Amino acid sequence: MAHLPYQEVTVQIQERRHPVTAGVDDFRTADELFTLELQEGAHLLASFDGSAADKPFRDDVENSETGRVSHAWRMEQPRAALVYVKQHSRGNF
Repeated sequence: MAHLPYQEVTVQIQERRHPVTAGVDDFRTADELFTLELQEGAHLLASFDGSAADKPFRDDVENSETGRVSHAWRMEQPRAALVYVKQHSRGNF
């Protein structure tokens, strides 16, 4: 998972026939987005340009009771999932 800085991105609708995205056109929005790995079986509905981040790497350092903790991740992606659906069996609800 990566946490992108607040920025303006273009949301691209990938599946225009799904009830969630039917009638929705690509659009621009400003938000503080998170990127996640898409799980197997997930159906991508919308994505954004993952290279829209202001720098290719993000590195956050925080102080804790046990010392300093650094979180770093690569932020450049050709396309990042933004909206997706995943069907679950009845036992997963």
